[in-house]
Amino acid sequence: MSDWTHAKNNPEASREVIAKVRARYRERLVLPDTKPAKQFLLCPVGLVGAGKSTVIRPLAQKLGIPRVSTDAIREMLKSKGFNYNPARDLAYSIVEELVQAGHSVAVDSNCGSDDALQRLKSLQEKYPFKLIWLRVNPPESFILSKLKNYRHTWLFKDTSEALKSYFKYKERYGDFENLDVPYLYTFDTSRPNMKDQIEEACSRIENELSRSQRQNATLYPLSLVILLWKKMIEQWSRLRRERMSRQK
Repeated sequence: MSDWTHAKNNPEASREVIAKVRARYRERLVLPDTKPAKQFLLCPVGLVGAGKSTVIRPLAQKLGIPRVSTDAIREMLKSKGFNYNPARDLAYSIVEELVQAGHSVAVDSNCGSDDALQRLKSLQEKYPFKLIWLRVNPPESFILSKLKNYRHTWLFKDTSEALKSYFKYKERYGDFENLDVPYLYTFDTSRPNMKDQIEEACSRIENELSRSQRQNATLYPLSLVILLWKKMIEQWSRLRRERMSRQK
């Protein structure tokens, strides 16, 4: 998240501080004993105050995967008197560490920004996981009421700063309606049936992962046949060259 809060005036954290914050956050994560058969990342998309954590926290718990929160890292940096600048780098370095170890991860951050999209693309070029896109899109009146009435503690100094950040963020990124990603589910966090929405989203995620796994299982034998066919052609070509060489 671009920083339009008073914390932007805080000093930069040193490498030593950043390393300590990363280590402390990493220690807090509780990793599951088992890993899903199909590796995936949960990628929420939504504006400031939309309720991304409201959605991602219970989803991560129900799906049994670790959750990496940029806001939690920002809070740790601010508590030490520093700005939020290293938060995204820290979060995505931890995400990559977990992905490399075979874990699926819930990314508790807006994944629809240009920066996040690029980071996710780079990760997907290295590791064969699936991206699960979730849109968190309550009515704007709900978000504004929430920002006005919420008891601001650390992220925003007061209501005025919270509203300013919201409108600046919306002006920069829009509402993500036309983002070129396949949303699997859209949440409306203003509705009282969040439990039902979570259950439905979980069901869709599990079905999508099962479908993707079946598709991979179908493609695997085909790729194996192609590989064997290539090896046969290579062997035939080698034998032909050797035979022609002997004839000369």
